[in-house]
Amino acid sequence: MVLQKLTCEREYHQWFLGLIGVASGQTPGCRRQIYPCTGCARVFRKFSIEVNKMNSTTTRKGSCLCGAVQVTATPKSNSVGACHCVMCRKWGGGPLLAAECGSAVSFEGSEQITTYSSSSWAERGFCRKCGTHLFFRLGEGGHYSIPVGLFDGANEWEFTGQVFIDQKPSFYSFAEKTKNLTKNEIFNWHAGE
Repeated sequence: MVLQKLTCEREYHQWFLGLIGVASGQTPGCRRQIYPCTGCARVFRKFSIEVNKMNSTTTRKGSCLCGAVQVTATPKSNSVGACHCVMCRKWGGGPLLAAECGSAVSFEGSEQITTYSSSSWAERGFCRKCGTHLFFRLGEGGHYSIPVGLFDGANEWEFTGQVFIDQKPSFYSFAEKTKNLTKNEIFNWHAGE
């Protein structure tokens, strides 16, 4: 099997939407190479499109544990995705449970935010005072995945998908029925299977 490279984030977006049966428009190409293994935040974004019960103009507010950083964001939906990849689990000690917010995110107390470039294409932000994880952000386009625990109103979310399910340790499981994707399923999508 030859693993195809997708040429831009929009191409990845169109591919994923087609896979889950959501129509999308034409996507222009670009020269930047994105490999499928860069998928955590992008896959969250795609799951978020599928279930869109929350009005896309609903602004959510939240904060870090100590309150030094306040976040205001407009999630694309009320969907929550879990990533079980090794990097996300090392970052937070468990799966990342996040909502896709695109670039519709602002912070008060931004001087208290420290970032760590976890790869050549993304970074993770946290509060320098209390260590709360604040975001996963793609380098290009500034798309944010925000841990849902930061937001007020915890009962308004719906758990819809899990990625890198095959990397999930056996000591925990979620009871909800979700769309589950293994690492190989993500790669196979990119290979056109």
